[in-house]
Amino acid sequence: GVSCAQSERRTRQRRISAGGKNVVVWEHRIFSLLKIPMLLSSASSHPLTSLPDECFFPDRTEECARIGRFLESSNHLILTGPKGSGKTSLVLTAVRATGRPFVYVDVSQALSVTDLAALLLQSFLSLFAPERFRDLVAGFRAWPSITYDAETNAFDVSFPASANPDAVLEDVLSILEKKCDPERRLVVILDEFQEILSLGAGLDGKLRAILLLQENINYVFVGSRESAMTELFENVRSPFFHFGLVMRPAELPRDEIAQRIAEHWAPVAKEKAKDLVEKILAVTNARPLYTRMLTEAVEEAFRREADDPAAYALDLLLSRHDLDYERRWRSFNLTNRKVLEAVSRGAPLHTVSERESTVYTAAGRLVKEGVLIRTTRYEVEDPFFALWIRRQRQRAVLSSASPGF
Repeated sequence: GVSCAQSERRTRQRRISAGGKNVVVWEHRIFSLLKIPMLLSSASSHPLTSLPDECFFPDRTEECARIGRFLESSNHLILTGPKGSGKTSLVLTAVRATGRPFVYVDVSQALSVTDLAALLLQSFLSLFAPERFRDLVAGFRAWPSITYDAETNAFDVSFPASANPDAVLEDVLSILEKKCDPERRLVVILDEFQEILSLGAGLDGKLRAILLLQENINYVFVGSRESAMTELFENVRSPFFHFGLVMRPAELPRDEIAQRIAEHWAPVAKEKAKDLVEKILAVTNARPLYTRMLTEAVEEAFRREADDPAAYALDLLLSRHDLDYERRWRSFNLTNRKVLEAVSRGAPLHTVSERESTVYTAAGRLVKEGVLIRTTRYEVEDPFFALWIRRQRQRAVLSSASPGF
């Protein structure tokens, strides 16, 4: 028997012969037996709906059109910017608008070169019917294990641990080139591309050698660690030096974002909506990823009928991530902690009690690791981590006059 809290999974196995070998394909059909709707507070007279994407990404028609026009050429695109600034959303929107087939892979999720190849093949297979497997992988030097979910039309791919990583990657990238339509050039989006540097020494050179042979693919390289992306594409000694056009997303219009969120919340927050949104954007600086996280927490505060939705939301987020932030903080050495503490409260680096050269070396290293970002000044990449650091500092000192002492 299946309880009402469980789902029934039915599995059917098929084998497709290709080149004297068998590809094992598992088709899963998942039937949900129970759906639980999201409940709002019964005391609220205005049911609250989640904020639409348009609130976080105002009209980006011009940027999307620019990307679309660029991809009409045979060149490649490099898009860099801080984490959570909307790069991936912008690229996907622009590529979808062209109507061309695309492959998307988040390189940061790859555990090895072989795993990167598996993720690329997994995304590419979704463009074809399962019956095409035989043609697609017949010439591979290492035979992949392929799992197909018919309900979601998704694939899971892996290669044997004994497979040669370079051969596997070359085979997969060659298939992308051979099987795509030259009239509708394939777009391959490699998100967090700077992470290839952690997958193996010399991978950037090997990858560049393969890509140079391809004529029917546009590559879009997206990265949030700007210093690493600059090293990859603007250092003359890098294999990817000048491999494409470097583009940075335009600054999002803060006032328009504030207006859209305030209008959406007006039925619940009423006249306080505008001030509430300003509090949120003061923390997130209107960066879409973190703004969405905080607004979702604020909406939870609405449901709980919290007296101060902004304070409730920040407390909620910090409590959820407290252990992660604690572990992260303890991983830094003393100099890095001093730099982070100063930057989190907006203090200039020369106020840090260390030799100036040591401080700036530490800050540069933290930028390279993606912990800090540098625009007109240094900032902690995760604004909630910056707030956590400030609060921990405040809690480090107590007196008999402190609340809750």
